[in-house]
Amino acid sequence: MAAVEQRRLEARLTADIHALHEMIAAPCAHRESNGTARTKAACLAEVAKRTVSFDLFEIEENHMRILGETAVVAGTYRNRVRVRGRPTPVKHAHHLRVSVPRGGSWKLVAHQATERAPQATGDTTPPRGLPVSAREARCPSQEAVIHQGGATEGGS
Repeated sequence: MAAVEQRRLEARLTADIHALHEMIAAPCAHRESNGTARTKAACLAEVAKRTVSFDLFEIEENHMRILGETAVVAGTYRNRVRVRGRPTPVKHAHHLRVSVPRGGSWKLVAHQATERAPQATGDTTPPRGLPVSAREARCPSQEAVIHQGGATEGGS
């Protein structure tokens, strides 16, 4: 699941519509941190416009649980976007994504982001790029929590 999450993030950052189309189920409940609800088609259309680009997108933490045939990913991130070329302040948010296997691969069926206050340490850390340290866990009937740093709790 960690590899799927990494590919989804890379596809979003590079506006790879084909990859996103393959990774997102229809229907998909998609809610942005500003409260905007979108369908898969609306989400892909917005990405295709390329009106939003990212100066920074950092997953601060990811907790992944695979419960039978459902994967739940929850964590926090921060990003800095440009809307029509204009930079915006750094945003800190929680995310929750739910994926299920369909057609031989994991498909995103729900995404929810909620803006949050920044951590006390501030935003002075320079962008580090995409996280690559998460590892995948296969626990079809047990719960496992995978932290972004790679430590696993529970499961086997």
